[in-house]
Amino acid sequence: MNKVKNIRWWQIMTVVWTFLAFAIFFQIYTQYAMALQQAVVYVVLVIGVSVIFTHFQSDLLLSRLMKRRQIVLFVLLAFLICLVQALVYAVIDIKLGAGDARPFYQVWVSFIISAVLLSGNICGLRFYREHAAIEKKHRELQTAHLEAELKLLRDQVNPHFLFNVINSIHVLMKKDMAQANAVLLKFSDMLRHHLYDSTKEYILLREEIAYLQNYVNVEKIRWGNDVQVECEWIDVPEYYQIAPFMLSPFVENAFKYVSHDEQDGNHIRIRMNMKGPDLLFRIENTFDPGIYISKPDLTGGIGLANVKKRLLLIYPDRHELKIETGNNIFSVTLSIQVKEV
Repeated sequence: MNKVKNIRWWQIMTVVWTFLAFAIFFQIYTQYAMALQQAVVYVVLVIGVSVIFTHFQSDLLLSRLMKRRQIVLFVLLAFLICLVQALVYAVIDIKLGAGDARPFYQVWVSFIISAVLLSGNICGLRFYREHAAIEKKHRELQTAHLEAELKLLRDQVNPHFLFNVINSIHVLMKKDMAQANAVLLKFSDMLRHHLYDSTKEYILLREEIAYLQNYVNVEKIRWGNDVQVECEWIDVPEYYQIAPFMLSPFVENAFKYVSHDEQDGNHIRIRMNMKGPDLLFRIENTFDPGIYISKPDLTGGIGLANVKKRLLLIYPDRHELKIETGNNIFSVTLSIQVKEV
C-alpha cells in the first residue's frame, strides 16, 4: 500500500506517454505503411506537441485556476488550447504525408476530438491528484483543529475540578478536621490521577470508575446525612478504555445542583452497566425548583458543556446522550461505545 501511495506524478505520466507513443507508432507504421524513420519522427513530434500542450493545461493552468475556484474559465481556455493543439496535429499529419487525402479543415476537425480526449484524460488525472492533495490538507487541518480543541477542553476541566473538590474540603474543615485530613489525602491521589491522565488520549475504564468512586466518597463525607447517595458500580475487564474524565462532569454536576431541602429526600443515584462494548451510565439527582427557575438550563455549566463537545469530537456516532428534567429530578443517561485495547 505504501509503495502505491509513493508513486509520483512523473512516473505515472512516463507510463502514459510511453504507452501512447507505442500505440501511435504501431497504427502509423502498419496502416499508413510509413518508413520506419518517418514513423519515428511522426510519433516524436506528435508526442512532443501533446506533452507541451496537455501539461501546460494540467500542471499550470488547472492548478492555478483550481486554487482560484475558476473551473468554468479553465474549461473555456482548455478548449481553445485544444483547437490550437489539433491545428498543429493536422500540420504534422499533412507535412509528413500520413496518407490522408481529406482537405486541411477536415483533418483539423478530426484531430480536435483527439486533442480534447487526450487533454481531458490528462487533466482529469491531474484534477484527481490535486483534489486528493487538497482533501489531505483539509483532513490534516481538521485533525489539528480537533486536537487543539480537545486539548483546550481538557485544560478547561482542571479549574472546574479543582474548584469543586477544594470547596468540598473547605466546607468539611469547618465540621471535622480529622475527616478533612483524610479527604485531603484522597484528594491528593485524585489530583495525581487527574494530572497524569488528563493528557492521555485514552485511559482504562476501570481507572475512570475508580476516580469516580473516590470523588463520590469525598462528597459523601462532605454531605453526610444531608444527601442519600446510591451507587451501583461495575467491575470491567482490563481491555476496555475510555477518554479520560468523560463521566466525571456528570457526577460533579449532580453534587453541585443536588437539592438542599432535607424534607424532600435529597438523593443522588448512579447506575452503571455494560452490554458488550457499550457502557450504560445513568445518574440522577434531586434539585431545588428555585435553582431550576434561575438556571433553566442546568446543562449549561462549563463541565457539561465541555463533555458534550468531547463526546461529539471523540465518539461521533458512537454515543447517545439523553438529559431530562421532571418532578424536581435531573437525570443523565449516556450510552457510549468504549474502546477495546
